This record gives sequence, structure tokens and C-alpha cells, in this order.
Amino acid sequence: MKVQEVIDVVNSNEEVFVDLWNLTDKDVLEDNDIKLELGDCVMKLPGEVHRWYTESTNVYKCDDGYVGITGFDYGHGDSVDPCDCLCYCNAKEFEEFTTISYRPKEL
Repeated sequence: MKVQEVIDVVNSNEEVFVDLWNLTDKDVLEDNDIKLELGDCVMKLPGEVHRWYTESTNVYKCDDGYVGITGFDYGHGDSVDPCDCLCYCNAKEFEEFTTISYRPKEL
């Protein structure tokens, strides 16, 4: 699967993709030869916390790069439904970058 293919399918079917959890189960993706598995998610980025829900971004490895899909992750209450929050998934291209960190040297 290519980055632009995933972006086009997810962004043109926003009413279908209402949360990150059902994203991998949708026939729309399979109809377009796109297979997203939860195990293919290389990084889950923390997202924005809203009053009733939190949205996050899952980053997936594609044949030609990375795609990030942002959407409803979980509600802040038992009765919060993704459809009620009007928070639909959207996709955009991501890039990998290296960071530097430090730790104590072992003797």
C-alpha cells in the first residue's frame, strides 16, 4: 500500500471512519487493497484531549513512507460515542526522524 492511497481513501470516506479502533475492520480499505493491522502501527502519538474525548494519531509504515491517521481514541465517560463527537479520522503523510537522548553510562 502506498501513502497517497491510504490518505485518499481515509480522507474521502470520513463518515465511515469515526474512530481509530474500527479503522482496521472496514471493507472500504479492503476494497481498495489497503490492509491496516494494529500490529502494523509503528507509533501511537498522544493527541489532543477534548472535553468528552481524546483523539490520537496512529502511524503506519507503508511501501513508500509513513502515514498518520488521527481520530477518536477513547471517550471520557461510559456513554460517549465516537459519532456524537463529530471527530472523524483524517490521514496525512508523516516522516521518520532521529532524536538524541542521554542516559547514565554503565561502568
